[in-house]
Order: sequence, then structure tokens, then C-alpha cells
Amino acid sequence: MFQFFKSFYLTGKYQREVLECLDHIYDEYFPGIERGQSLLDGMSADLALFIYGDVVRREGDRLFVKISYSIKEKACIAALGTFHCIYENGVVSEITRKDG
Repeated sequence: MFQFFKSFYLTGKYQREVLECLDHIYDEYFPGIERGQSLLDGMSADLALFIYGDVVRREGDRLFVKISYSIKEKACIAALGTFHCIYENGVVSEITRKDG
């Protein structure tokens, strides 16, 4: 339970870094796919990407960010997965992909 609140706090505190990880992953792995913003986007769009992230932990100057995504095609889930992103010294230094 404590880990949930800690992750929630860290995600709010490092929102800019999380957004930078999201943008980096979006540009590198999903170029050309429209980003979904609401439930209606997932229901009506031909293909929509829903992506969000949260900070798992912080060790010194390193942030460990978990990025989850789903790709929806006409209200059906086409793909699910996660990325683990390490943000350090002001840049995204490492990305690993885990498809689900």
C-alpha cells in the first residue's frame, strides 16, 4: 500500500520527466499512430494509442519509469505492453520493452 502512494507522489513530482519518457517512446516506437485522449477516441478511431507512465522508484539521480500502453483498433485491443525507462542526468538513458 505504501508503494502505491510513493509511486503516486513521485509521478506527480517528476511529471516533466515522465512526459519526456512518454514522448521519447512515442516518437521511437509508435510514429504515425494517433494518440488517444478519451474513451471516444478508442471507440471511433481506426487506430489509437493510449500511453501513460508512472515513476516506480528513484535511486540517486536515476528515475525508474514504467510506461504502459494499449493500441486499440475500432474499440478492440490490438496490443498491450509496457516499457521500462530509466531517466538520468536530464536524459532518457535506457528503454526496455515488455510486450504483454
